[in-house]
Amino acid sequence: MSTRTAGQPPIETIISLEAAVDTLATAMSSPLTTTICASRMNAASKRLQHAMVALGPSAPTTERLKLANSLPQLLRAGMRFLTMKQTREAHAEMVVRLVRCRCDELVQGKGPEAVLQMKRLHYMDIDESPDIFTLRNVVSLRATVNAVIILINSSLSGLTKRSFQTRVPGKAKKDQPWPLSLDDLFPFGMRDSVQGLELWADWEDLNGSLIYELAMALAEFYPPFTRALLQPPDYSLVIKKPLAHLTAAMNNYEKTATHPDHWSAHLFKEEIKNVFDYLQMFGMQEQSVTSTFFDIVGANAAEITPVFKRLLALISSICSSAGASVKEEWSDTSFAIKFLLRVANKDFGPGDDFDSEEGLAEDAMREALGEMAKARKGGCANLTCPKKSDTANLRLCSKCDLIRYCGPDCQKEAWKSLLFPHKPLCSQVHAFKCAVPKETWTSLWNGESPSMDAFRALRSVRTAGGKAINAEYVSGIGKTLVEMREIKALYDETGNGESEAEFLSKVASRRMAGRM
Repeated sequence: MSTRTAGQPPIETIISLEAAVDTLATAMSSPLTTTICASRMNAASKRLQHAMVALGPSAPTTERLKLANSLPQLLRAGMRFLTMKQTREAHAEMVVRLVRCRCDELVQGKGPEAVLQMKRLHYMDIDESPDIFTLRNVVSLRATVNAVIILINSSLSGLTKRSFQTRVPGKAKKDQPWPLSLDDLFPFGMRDSVQGLELWADWEDLNGSLIYELAMALAEFYPPFTRALLQPPDYSLVIKKPLAHLTAAMNNYEKTATHPDHWSAHLFKEEIKNVFDYLQMFGMQEQSVTSTFFDIVGANAAEITPVFKRLLALISSICSSAGASVKEEWSDTSFAIKFLLRVANKDFGPGDDFDSEEGLAEDAMREALGEMAKARKGGCANLTCPKKSDTANLRLCSKCDLIRYCGPDCQKEAWKSLLFPHKPLCSQVHAFKCAVPKETWTSLWNGESPSMDAFRALRSVRTAGGKAINAEYVSGIGKTLVEMREIKALYDETGNGESEAEFLSKVASRRMAGRM
């Protein structure tokens, strides 16, 4: 099917949303046997995108989520399609089957209206040779994959972490909310799902880099998936594939270096950002996952370093002739590159370019925000509180909105504590809270630790005087919280119900004895 008539009507008049969803779900549920080609899948995905766009740019997020969640059959089929484990050869054969069009055969003898409708579903403007048509079908398949990833990400963004949907009595299986369970989220299991995603990451361009966005969305909803992504022995989806994407992106961009246009620069920036947002995700997980990731980065320093240094040089070149807005757009990625280079090359000294004061200050602020997140989700901060519960269901201090207490008595004792009086800390945190927009402050505590988006929002904040948030000030809060946690842990272990004065005296005696 290589032609379409002139004056192609709008996509919504060619195929209904219901038919588009059915087309995509059918093709992705049985990609090895389907007669639906990539061009028809692309027409269906265009109809899906049209439905999203029709909501308007100012449509509430809930409306977009409502549309995504109303298509559970497509969400399930899309996850199966994108996470199906295959050999690389079998995957290539599947792609060839989808790209090859047999649609002429499907409408033979069905009359001119059927032929015309099939031509319209291929959504092409001119007569083309079979070879050119096949190439366009490859592009169509990539566009379809992108649309499905966006839909899945939209649905996951509206879910509470680890909270699966509830089955609705009386609804057919295919119409049940997605995902109902871990098996519904990962139909082939987490480990095999990673290998399935790797196959789509073979597309070393912006399309392929969207796989990292999907992996991030899955990990944010179900954090154990982050560990599954760190698969030995070659750790392909955290080392090999990202490095290949970065290298291909730089090669493609440098081809246009003599006559770069705005669009190529935008695509380059988006692809690099997708990769580094994904890589930074591993540095913001529970300690065991982050440590494993850093170990993997260190073990692959020889492969990582030249790629990252080349990218830094290219970004520096781009920013050298650009305005402040472009430099700001690249600042997060530059920070991530420098940080991971420090992780990879543990022998970098203080004088190294990658250990700049600015970079170290941002590292310290990240650590401090992590400590603040722990404190906000932790138990009672009163040193002598007898309760050992580490629950977040305690009252927050109304002024600082960070430290929790069992009740008024514990808060009163902590206010004038001999070791860590809450009064000065409360004032420091309150000042920080007042310096940032309410929505930014709230976003810092939505996950287990501050997300990249939250940190990015914080870095963009400017005070009334036009200055950025003081990293040293925030770092000081973090250091206080670390000391408080360590002392409280020691008191819980050895305090035996002593008063603060008695505990301090005992600690001082032990230190004195240790020096003698």
